Amino acid sequence: FYLIVTDAENQGGPAGMAIYNGITFNFAPRMPDSYVYSTLGHEILHHWIGGGDISISKSTADFYWILEGLTDYLGLRLAFESGVISQGEYFDALNRKIVENETSIFKSVTNQDMRDYYPTNQMISTIPYCRHHLIFYYLDNFYSKNGSLKDSLSLKWLKK
Repeated sequence: FYLIVTDAENQGGPAGMAIYNGITFNFAPRMPDSYVYSTLGHEILHHWIGGGDISISKSTADFYWILEGLTDYLGLRLAFESGVISQGEYFDALNRKIVENETSIFKSVTNQDMRDYYPTNQMISTIPYCRHHLIFYYLDNFYSKNGSLKDSLSLKWLKK
């Protein structure tokens, strides 16, 4: 398994990508730890869950964004639940996603419309990840016994 690290400033900004037998990661020195660890987890999860090789088309757009949201959510949860980021860092990252989603001019854009704008519009590129991350956060808390981090679905999933 390979990890290829590049300079984010020379690669158009921070990002990761699942590749055959590895991942690439555009790194910048001032990135929050929560971003670094959750992005690495997100890309590794693509090897387990899939979706890293699905192209965005009319027939796959909804499925693609759901997979991206799931790997984004689980990547951040894994970083928190494994102890590499603190509870405060976890909630800071979650709050950034909420603010980013709620303040975006693209907040009400459909998944199908995102498919058309995503590759060429930097402003819309994070919305599908935020939107579906928050959906999985909501579902996780809704289906937990009392909504606490201790009793979450993802923690039960990790124990299996």
